[in-house]
Amino acid sequence: MHEVRESRLPGVGTKFTMDTHRGDSVCVVVHTDGLREIYHFEDPDDDPHRIALNDDEARQMGALLGGVIYRPQLVQDLEMALGDLVVEWIELPAESPLVGLTVMTCRIRRATGSTIVAIMRGGGAVAMPHPDEVLRAGDVLVVIGQPEAFAMIRRMVAEGPPADDQSTYQVPRHSEEHARSDGSAEDNYALIKQAILEKRQVRAHYDGGLREVCPHAIGTKGGQTRAFVFQFAGFSRRGLPPGGGWRCLPVDRLTDLSIHDGPWHTDEEAGDIGMCIDRIDIQVGR
Repeated sequence: MHEVRESRLPGVGTKFTMDTHRGDSVCVVVHTDGLREIYHFEDPDDDPHRIALNDDEARQMGALLGGVIYRPQLVQDLEMALGDLVVEWIELPAESPLVGLTVMTCRIRRATGSTIVAIMRGGGAVAMPHPDEVLRAGDVLVVIGQPEAFAMIRRMVAEGPPADDQSTYQVPRHSEEHARSDGSAEDNYALIKQAILEKRQVRAHYDGGLREVCPHAIGTKGGQTRAFVFQFAGFSRRGLPPGGGWRCLPVDRLTDLSIHDGPWHTDEEAGDIGMCIDRIDIQVGR
């Protein structure tokens, strides 16, 4: 361990000096305004080489010299604010099976509960990528999740979505479309009502992604028509628990709605329908 000598510079800041294994001398002056000056003396009798860095540059250089991946201060602050959650930057090599899949079909969120909040690509970034955004070779995924989830994510990057995840998370292709809405709120309502009566699945796009649900009730709250559904697959901004979860969907904001044959999904623990609907028009089993 090399000795670092510290000395105060009144009105300027603090100076740190260290001799290297080659006998050179390196001096760092940390100014009170955040400026850092680095002086390198190859020979005590020669003029030193000088580099001046602002606070952000010094932080980046310090991370690089320390052998760690540099992360912007914004991401560092976000890590602190997220508590138990962490942020990781994960690169997609060209040979990764996830290359060519979308944010939704790679199923990182569905399989691990983690969220891709940005994609670093070339010299820019795709913030809050759309579920249909295609992943490319060389992309760096900025992912927020529980620390224990990242081992699985890295395995997915290397091996693709796990085989035992296929039946649960992949969009079923065997279920036949039974009817499709014309896009109006009235037709959406009619088809959801039909699906409730016949216990059929519904597929619709909402809030940026495809949802696959089994509707259990439809009605109104605060003048808005809503469907109380059990979502078993597809996109969800807050992530779906294993097996699915209860959701409340505004009927007039659903697009590309269709009803399908397929298994009926529900939960033995009934969801809180009152949080979604206070005036029920129709409900499963009633």
